[in-house]
Amino acid sequence: MRNRLTFAVIALAGTAGLTLSATGAMASPVPDPEPGAHRITYQIPRPAKSAADRQGVLKAARIIRTAVENGANSGYGNIVVTDTALHLFWKGTPPASLNPALAEAREHAPVEIRPAAYSQAELRSQADIIGRHIQANMTGPVIGVGVAPDSSGLIVLIRKNADRNNLGLPPVNVPYTIEERDVPTLTSGPSLAPPFHAAQSLTNATHGVECTSGFAVGKNAQTFLLTAGHCGGVGDEFEQFGQPVGVASEKNAGHDLLLISADAEGYIDRGLLPPLPVGGWDYAYAGEVVKSYGATHGQFSDFQVTGVVRSVVIRDYLGDLVTVTNLLEAASLNGLASHAASFSGGPVYGLQGSKAAAKGSFTAVNGSNVLFQPISSAITDFGVSVLVK
Repeated sequence: MRNRLTFAVIALAGTAGLTLSATGAMASPVPDPEPGAHRITYQIPRPAKSAADRQGVLKAARIIRTAVENGANSGYGNIVVTDTALHLFWKGTPPASLNPALAEAREHAPVEIRPAAYSQAELRSQADIIGRHIQANMTGPVIGVGVAPDSSGLIVLIRKNADRNNLGLPPVNVPYTIEERDVPTLTSGPSLAPPFHAAQSLTNATHGVECTSGFAVGKNAQTFLLTAGHCGGVGDEFEQFGQPVGVASEKNAGHDLLLISADAEGYIDRGLLPPLPVGGWDYAYAGEVVKSYGATHGQFSDFQVTGVVRSVVIRDYLGDLVTVTNLLEAASLNGLASHAASFSGGPVYGLQGSKAAAKGSFTAVNGSNVLFQPISSAITDFGVSVLVK
């Protein structure tokens, strides 16, 4: 039986254009805003160039993000990629330990250091306060919290028609914007045959939930498929219209990720087109244009990453409300996201030459916006590596 999954999600900044400052300029620090009402003035520039023309900026982003992950992160706010430059939001002056990465990144693309009112760590700590409130009140008016792409504050999502004067939000030490969103619904799609690839139909034979396979991954000489955690639980059997696929072996509900033991290889299925080989993985950056491919309606047109959703309410495969953390949001550039069906768990990827770079695992859709979990979470959570061709 088909099982329809319903989600409550958050949207972040829009994708209208923004006039850029002089390349590489160091902007003056801004004072910490007062808690309370907040308006986001920075808007991620809408892309005009293809992914191939943005490869230099993406290389620069990977260099800086790797340095941040390796410890040069005191004051780090966010990275936004544009057609012509990388915007690096930082609270205060970047540490000297970041200088080698900045120099290397600037060999590939201009890097503009922009002032951040708060560091990513500060915003996440305050978002987690609201996230805990959401988890304790999942039928209440507040259903999500995210981080502004310019690190200027938070974005709190509420149900439509909620009383804005009676949200019951806990006090936080950063400003926030309030936005309303509908509750979207995902459905289901068709099937293919093994060896299994990303973007193929998956049916949870135990509970009747229909989703999409994510990237093929491996560890300890075994292969697996990723999919969304809300598609099932450990021990559930998955199939494609009666043909066994595998059994779920590990789950991280907080990141909405599920690992299925299966005969899998590093391709993304594209229907009648040849499968797309996976060449590796990368972080996803605000402003970047990425793609997804699902079991029913095929590839989305390009959509643009707009920011981080720190916590959001979804309904899992049993119909229970749960919270998911650490998601990224993206906006469809032509509004086709609402036509997706059975995309849950499907691959989110960028293009690197003739191959795909794994970026994430699809979680939910709301109108023309989508939510996905970064592939780096799956790598860390399950100790796996992305299978490549």
